[in-house]
Amino acid sequence: MKARTQAREYAVQMMYQAELLDSDPLEVNTLFWKSIDDDPDNEAGSMPAESVMEFAQTLFTSAFSRRVEHDRTVAMFLKENWPFERLGEMEKCILRVAVDELLHYNTPDYAVLDEYVTLTRRFTDEKTAAFVNGLLENIRNTLKKEG
Repeated sequence: MKARTQAREYAVQMMYQAELLDSDPLEVNTLFWKSIDDDPDNEAGSMPAESVMEFAQTLFTSAFSRRVEHDRTVAMFLKENWPFERLGEMEKCILRVAVDELLHYNTPDYAVLDEYVTLTRRFTDEKTAAFVNGLLENIRNTLKKEG
């Protein structure tokens, strides 16, 4: 797996852990990397490269600090009668990190959409991936043109 792809996956997993444990980012960073290091199924058998860890932590911390703002953004683009609370926790976490990278990083838009749709497919299903793709595309088309 490419380094930035792996970092994005870690950032989403960290966001999910933060939501499940209702933890602050520093605690999540510590617990998450310890769990990776202790995982017997860790393919590499060791910690990820420092650049992967740094990018994952940066994405997670940035998205975590703006999660309320990003939740509002996502809610604006949901269909009427479809409350944000109806989304699954994994979808919320993926969208928080994706919206943050889309709006606050210089990553090409196509890369952001492709990576997070692929992550959605990996953690959920094809139908949810199509939903996330449409939502991110609408956010990109509207907010990136405005500002």
